Amino acid sequence: MQASGNRVPTKTQKSRARSVCVAIVESDPLRIAGFQSIVDTRKGLGVSFFTLTELTQALQSIDVALLRWTDVQSLAADITLIKQGRTDLAILVMAPRTDDAIVMDALSLGARGVIDEVSFRANHAEAISVVANGLVWAPRRAIARFIERHNVPVQPEEARKVTNRERDILELLMSGRSNREIAYPLGITTRTVKSHLCTLMRKLGVRNRIELAAYILGHPELNAKVPRI
Repeated sequence: MQASGNRVPTKTQKSRARSVCVAIVESDPLRIAGFQSIVDTRKGLGVSFFTLTELTQALQSIDVALLRWTDVQSLAADITLIKQGRTDLAILVMAPRTDDAIVMDALSLGARGVIDEVSFRANHAEAISVVANGLVWAPRRAIARFIERHNVPVQPEEARKVTNRERDILELLMSGRSNREIAYPLGITTRTVKSHLCTLMRKLGVRNRIELAAYILGHPELNAKVPRI
């Protein structure tokens, strides 16, 4: 993986012509006012504020959801509810700090990045852009530990269980594509993509797209085609 500063991307970042639609999950008026004074909409960000329930009804129009860390149980419940409606939505978590435990918990739950409250003012636009484009925003050390956690040996018979169509999907997934962006070049539906990804996660013993990507980074042989006999 190629490093960018102290962040580790999962693909080459692409610029977007349209604004990135950001949903900030917050209902406290004072916190909303604080966000409004910080978020720079001149940098191609379209920001709206939602309760979690409101967000679940507007998922298809959102590029990035920003959640505030309170504790791991609450974050798990929030992300589970969001992923039930849209598995490929980019989630950025704002936490009081970015120690390894918080970052690995957030990524394991399916978040695509973690940013601390202190650096949010200066780095929010870059962090949002990064996760919107299929990259991971987190300290390098935490990313390295996260990948190491999933870097367990793959048995030959396990690798053979991954079909060539699933490898096609993995290749596109590793370039940061959404389900819709995976489905189009393969000529399949987004529902079929979801089905294949669920099957892959079950085969490999991972829980979400981020864990799946980390697993494949540690096992590049799973991302290579098997010759047809």
